[in-house]
Amino acid sequence: MYICKGARLNDTKDMKIFVNPETYLNNKHLLLNNDLYILERENKIHRISKFQSVVDDVVFKKELQLIHGKNMSRDMMGLKLRIGYLPASTYLQYSGTRFTGSLGEIFENLRTRLNFTYDAVLSVDGFYGSRVKEGVRIGGRKSHYNGLIGMIEREEIDIALTDIALTADRNQVASFGGTMLLQPTVLIVAKPGTDYQIDAYFIPLKTVYPNSN
Repeated sequence: MYICKGARLNDTKDMKIFVNPETYLNNKHLLLNNDLYILERENKIHRISKFQSVVDDVVFKKELQLIHGKNMSRDMMGLKLRIGYLPASTYLQYSGTRFTGSLGEIFENLRTRLNFTYDAVLSVDGFYGSRVKEGVRIGGRKSHYNGLIGMIEREEIDIALTDIALTADRNQVASFGGTMLLQPTVLIVAKPGTDYQIDAYFIPLKTVYPNSN
């Protein structure tokens, strides 16, 4: 799954650079989700947008195309994103030029469809991301989390790509994409022996958590 703050869209004051003032005043326009839509000659609708990542920004004007009444996939106009990653067995590997594995192939397909480029950055400390009591300071920026989550919090990367799990704690600083896979969690303990004990399966937990009842 992906964790992503996303390419940011600035407000319309940054989007008008492609629009002639007379054209803007004399034509119908609509602001929707920080995109400026303008109805121009021949009833053509153009969208003026600005994409911004941690390393790049792109401002563009493009005619709105419709297929079967639905808007086409958003074209990010070659915007460069910085992708943080952590190799994960068969799920994700990076060859130096592209991601592979089940998550990697999904990501590369999205890159082609949405038309963006990227720089891949390995997790700064090899962790997925957990809250650190004293915080983490790297390059003059401080975060409450380590690992990939911390890199997102410090705005060092746009997207964290790995087999990371969604938790309520992580969800406070990162927006999670859709679920890519489900993994069961199991508890394995030693056989309790031949003597029947009603609390046999709870005894190992008392070793790890001595105050548990």
